[in-house]
Amino acid sequence: MNVNLNGPAQLLAVLVALSSARPVCASALAEHLVGTWSCVSGPCPDQRIEFSGSPERPIYNAWRETRPSVSGARWTLRGDRLHIACCAAVGSDWVVVRADAEELILLDEYSARLATLRRAAPAVVSSGD
Repeated sequence: MNVNLNGPAQLLAVLVALSSARPVCASALAEHLVGTWSCVSGPCPDQRIEFSGSPERPIYNAWRETRPSVSGARWTLRGDRLHIACCAAVGSDWVVVRADAEELILLDEYSARLATLRRAAPAVVSSGD
């Protein structure tokens, strides 16, 4: 992983988050990911995201406000590495630092910044009318 840290405060935040992470098997971690999440802080994948589907066909959806920004993309989890593949082969890579019933903390592998998300009610999709 290439890590570009912007100062000691960011390095400290990453180290604290990683040191508090507990190893979890991928299937248990995937169960924690399933659901809808709302961005609280940091470089979240989007304002509201959803992990759903079966292990054979995991589905990723995202929204900005009430409008879909990504629909029907795929997500994969290998250990604590989360890959979201969407938009004509453009994807993003994350490390799942913590995932529990209420909070999801992701480390953006590109920027080495932490994103914090909270469990949310399922998104209501606007019809655009």
